[in-house]
Amino acid sequence: MLCQLASKATRKFHRPSTRIQETMNGVLDRIAGKERQEVLSEPENFAEAQRRAA
Repeated sequence: MLCQLASKATRKFHRPSTRIQETMNGVLDRIAGKERQEVLSEPENFAEAQRRAA
C-alpha cells in the first residue's frame, strides 16, 4: 500500500525538468512528515479497487 501511494504521488508531483529520484525523495519526505493515521487510512473505495486489481 505504501509503494502504491508513493508511486501514484510521484507521478502526480513529477515535473519534466527534474530528476525522478528528486521527486520520489520529496514524496517520501511528505509521507514521512504526516501522521501515521493520515497515511495509512484506507480510502472508502480501496477494498473495491483491490478486488478489481486481483
